Amino acid sequence: MPSAEIIAIGTELLLGSILDTNSQYLAKELNRAGIDLFRWTIVGDNPQRIKQTILEAYSRTDIIITTGGLGPTIDDPTREAAALAWGVSLEFHPKLWLQIVDRFDKYGRYPTENNRRQAYIPKGAQPIENPVGTAPAFYLERDGKTLICLPGVPAEMKYLFQKSVMPILIGNYEIQQTILSIIVHTAGIGESQIDSKIGDLETQENPTIGLSAHPGQVDIRITAKALSAEEAKRLIEPILEILKSRLGNAIFGFDDVTIEEIIKNIFKSHAIQPVLLITERSKEIESLIQGQNLFEQIIKSSQDLPQIENEIQMIYNDYHQPVIGIDLFAENDKNTLIIYLYDGKSIKKDFRHFASHPSLTAQWACNSVLDFIRINLV
Repeated sequence: MPSAEIIAIGTELLLGSILDTNSQYLAKELNRAGIDLFRWTIVGDNPQRIKQTILEAYSRTDIIITTGGLGPTIDDPTREAAALAWGVSLEFHPKLWLQIVDRFDKYGRYPTENNRRQAYIPKGAQPIENPVGTAPAFYLERDGKTLICLPGVPAEMKYLFQKSVMPILIGNYEIQQTILSIIVHTAGIGESQIDSKIGDLETQENPTIGLSAHPGQVDIRITAKALSAEEAKRLIEPILEILKSRLGNAIFGFDDVTIEEIIKNIFKSHAIQPVLLITERSKEIESLIQGQNLFEQIIKSSQDLPQIENEIQMIYNDYHQPVIGIDLFAENDKNTLIIYLYDGKSIKKDFRHFASHPSLTAQWACNSVLDFIRINLV
């Protein structure tokens, strides 16, 4: 199975001015095609550094895909860098220039002299016509390896990858495998606890299993390689069953499902509109919870323990809806979260603790509250 590396080009990516969504898209598509992705690199608009990055990737992998740096300005250096890496000069392609002129003509404009730069590609490169933009792409081949240079505009990059790049890769390499991943979302259980329960599964080679911890949640990724998507699913299914049996109610969803969606569905299925009560010392999580649009009524309380329990019951009498109370405070170098639920019959209470970085406390507390609701409001 061929291997690949992605090189995202642009100083604005290094500065954090924009997100590298192109590499994210390419990573998913390459994995779906059964192509192993070994690295993904961001490099600024410097032809020598881009050249060196290409050469390093060339020494390790079969397929190199760059995005960005194919525009008409001086700080669009991908063409020059690719030529330097391949040891060739840039060559003007009259046909590409006519395509650029035609594209501008459709926009009711005429290209400037700067745009002629886009008609220069490395000698020996095969042009990839870009019918949805003005920047032609191209690819180079040598010793069974392929360098493909795509524009940075996401819509153009995606179009060219699907319409032109994938046919090139299929023609050049034996792409017979597919890679399928399923993400299992858990809450209310720590990464180390999960590891102790499923550590034996994490040593498998196919499917592979990896953990990704977030404040108050842990994701488990199961990835299988097979000759077809159906076969990959068959490899994943027994692992899913083992996870369900070992982790039980800690699992709340799969893939794109969020815990917020789960809570909204619970509220809808029970035809309820719970009221949220937040103590004054818990106000740091108020904006996070408000942004989820889960609660129509959020009440601030000046009370702390134990008076808050009486206040919760009084609010229930006013609204006749379940009341969820939150009290968050720091003590002894850790944060303590107390969550209450009153449904008109009894108060359920849970204590949770968090000792990680303070910047993560609010998100941890928010996710912990939603997890408590998920488990108890049924």
